[in-house]
Amino acid sequence: MNQVSSTLIEKNIITGNGTDYSSAPYKGAGVRLSFPDAQPQQGIYITKNSFSNNKGLAIDIVTSGNGEADGVSPNDGVIESASTEPNKGLDYPVFTLATIDGNQLTVEGYIGKNATRLSGVYTIEIYKAADDGNQQGLTEEGGTLIRPHGEGQTLIGTINTNANGSFSETFTVSSTSIVINDRITALAYDAGNNTSEFSTNQRVVATGVTINGYVYKDDNHNALREGNEVGLENVTIVLYNKSLNSCKSVLTDVNGFYQFSNVLNGEYDLIESVGQSVPTPDVCTPPETDPVDFVSTTPNLRTLLINNIPAQMNFGDFEGSRIEGTVFADNGIGGGTANDGIKNGNEIGLENTVVKALTGSSTLIEQTSTNGAGEYILYVPKSVVGNGGTVKIQEINNTS
Repeated sequence: MNQVSSTLIEKNIITGNGTDYSSAPYKGAGVRLSFPDAQPQQGIYITKNSFSNNKGLAIDIVTSGNGEADGVSPNDGVIESASTEPNKGLDYPVFTLATIDGNQLTVEGYIGKNATRLSGVYTIEIYKAADDGNQQGLTEEGGTLIRPHGEGQTLIGTINTNANGSFSETFTVSSTSIVINDRITALAYDAGNNTSEFSTNQRVVATGVTINGYVYKDDNHNALREGNEVGLENVTIVLYNKSLNSCKSVLTDVNGFYQFSNVLNGEYDLIESVGQSVPTPDVCTPPETDPVDFVSTTPNLRTLLINNIPAQMNFGDFEGSRIEGTVFADNGIGGGTANDGIKNGNEIGLENTVVKALTGSSTLIEQTSTNGAGEYILYVPKSVVGNGGTVKIQEINNTS
């Protein structure tokens, strides 16, 4: 198709096109949208068709000026002009998850590049794929992942994305129509009916496990969640999939509880990152951040290896301030400078030295003893010394 707009291609069986797709000039796309040659070409609505056994792509959106089919147009995270790419070069969906549990098919993903996702609401059609081995291509520009794309043969269902272009949906399917190790694919279209190419094929696997836990107010800062310690609401927890380089996020509930469901085997980072958006964080991977006026008593980033076993991780936060330091022998040993107030050279830390935190009026807040390296940590509750208050740190000389 060339120099056409506002066209409907619906409910057709499109199969057996072409003779050669191994080298240029490519032949055999099911539907080919030719380069617009400065003439706007948009609103070509390709929906509810059945594609199979075409020598080329099911839908080939041509991005070069000679009009020949050019294979997969990798996602670039950009909405193009209809005068330079047919259907505005709309990116196809990218799956991050496809699982089956009985007759429940769950899919998740987004539109665009992982680092530059397309915002806005799009409609996605999910299909069972018919892969005849001649639709290989990059997933996104600048990437290295090459996968088969389509063909979409049997329509499974239609969903809308969230406003940030991400999607998550569960379909009820026939127990025989989709099974483990089947492949699915998808296309997208916007409000103007600009339709994308088909996505990479996603293998359907068994349902994953859960990762859950609590973000809690660690009043005694011992990094353990205890019965009288309350949960912290509306804290963002991010799950980063290392192999896919993708993130999703949830908020804690009124009890501080969070949960990620259907997590597949692999290596993940779990990150406390207050203020990030859900269900997709603003940044992947996001910074480690605590609620306002809180400091962590547990690591804000945990690495997990999931292997068919659910995981639970709690995050402790203390309301107040944390003061850290080292008590050391300032003797200049090993190339250091003596009595300069800076630990340098081979100056050693002093173990079992008592260090106290006091209010401005010298009331004891907390005391601790240094560890083997001479290090100490003291916690100052906000209820005792608020923002802008004074804390005095006192060392009790070890005379033993």
